[in-house]
Amino acid sequence: MKEILAETIRQLSQGQTVAWATVISNSGSTPRQAGSRMLITPQGKLVGSVGGGKLEADTIGLVEQLLPKAGRGVLEFHLTGKDASDTDMICGGDATIFIESLIPEDLDLIQAMEKRAGQETRTYMITWISDQQATFSDSHLLGGLEGWSSGKLPLNMAQTVDDKTLASLGQPILLTLPNAGERLLVEQFGPDSRLVLFGGGHVALEVAWLADRLGFEVIVVDDREEFANRTRFPMAQQTLACPMDQAIEKLRFGPGSYVVILTRGHMHDLEVLGHMVKRETTYLGMIGSRRKRNMIYTELKRRGVSQEVLDSVHSPIGIKMPAETPAEIAVSIAAELISVRAEQESQPKPKKACCSSHDRPEPKTLEVLR
Repeated sequence: MKEILAETIRQLSQGQTVAWATVISNSGSTPRQAGSRMLITPQGKLVGSVGGGKLEADTIGLVEQLLPKAGRGVLEFHLTGKDASDTDMICGGDATIFIESLIPEDLDLIQAMEKRAGQETRTYMITWISDQQATFSDSHLLGGLEGWSSGKLPLNMAQTVDDKTLASLGQPILLTLPNAGERLLVEQFGPDSRLVLFGGGHVALEVAWLADRLGFEVIVVDDREEFANRTRFPMAQQTLACPMDQAIEKLRFGPGSYVVILTRGHMHDLEVLGHMVKRETTYLGMIGSRRKRNMIYTELKRRGVSQEVLDSVHSPIGIKMPAETPAEIAVSIAAELISVRAEQESQPKPKKACCSSHDRPEPKTLEVLR
């Protein structure tokens, strides 16, 4: 989300009109979940993703019609059976994508979003989904549990969103208004949970699919272009095909950064870990046996890395379980990511959101979305 906000601000500051495409509902095995977002610029630059293939192509086609003005539109996709096989996508299911233009006059609201996204507290955004045309600022509200601070969407339209709904919000929810055809998308963002995968092999691919469904912003790095691209990783917000050290310099790390090292060899693991122990992350894990880990640790200690720093690395990675296949190993890693994130998110919040699959709002949300 931060990359989308930064590029949107840059474009609007130059007087350009851009578009946001947001997945507002999904069911089945579509590649991106509700809340996934993509920025499209007049120059054809894309930041983020709504799923690749037909979803992205049709979305860009509608954006080309909307960009000259402040337009809005909704695309419905039914990617099942033959439709799914014709899209160059292995996934099927239904998805609804909402497209809206942003004009230079919306700059203040986007800057407010960027400011709040960098804070430690959760920010919530309400988006009015309707066939009626409106500017971006007029169709959004931005704020938190303390109240709505930015945006011009009338407050009476947001009365169905109470503090209890916000406090328990996990996945984005879509609420239906009394007026036919009008809905509200309620989502939270910031601080981001960004998962950087160093290595684009079989385990990384399985981890990426799981992490995307778990609400992580996925970034994939590999020095081989065939292992770090949008076709292989359609769920990723970003793929970087370049040497590992160059990618590390390009990326931002800090609170909310989760790093998993899954490269194809010991020397690459050593290189990445040697760089990453010098940077702040919420989670840093490296795959491999204890023997491999100890060999790498010995070399890093020779280079001056303390044992205390190395003890903070999750290696061998993942929770302890009899995992052998790439999918099983990915489940182990994802479980550890969930555990660390839940522990981190419980600290600043006076009330921890429920993580029970029976209590979270997702099942109710999917019923509403259908």
